[in-house]
Amino acid sequence: MKRKRFKQLSRKQFQEVLKLDWKPVKLAGSAIPDFLKGSPEGLIHSVYASGTVISNRLYGEPFVLGNHIGGIEVYRNAPDDPMNFNKDIYAVFANTENDLKLMVLGPLKDKEHWINEIPARLDGVNILLPPNNEEQ
Repeated sequence: MKRKRFKQLSRKQFQEVLKLDWKPVKLAGSAIPDFLKGSPEGLIHSVYASGTVISNRLYGEPFVLGNHIGGIEVYRNAPDDPMNFNKDIYAVFANTENDLKLMVLGPLKDKEHWINEIPARLDGVNILLPPNNEEQ
């Protein structure tokens, strides 16, 4: 099994998502995590996230056991593939060594990795704008 590497995410950048108690939101502008910003222009279609401040959910990957406090779903355009989108999931964990940073594991794939439409469960979710509406 290929070992997945952790990325870091600023708690400040994800703090508004954590306040929503697992209610999903669409991320826009600088609300999109920095580790996704290196993607080629136009590749990312949309980014959704959910989380909670405190969770007792333990993540079951064999190489990590931690306090799972959030998740990020990234939908990428897939013009050369048989489906419209591919989706990757990133699991977000509390960092026991640095409270200012969160740990992110991914990309992970599930049964919705190749899909033609954004799932209906995400229809009408609120858009999380950057702090202080800095990019409006």
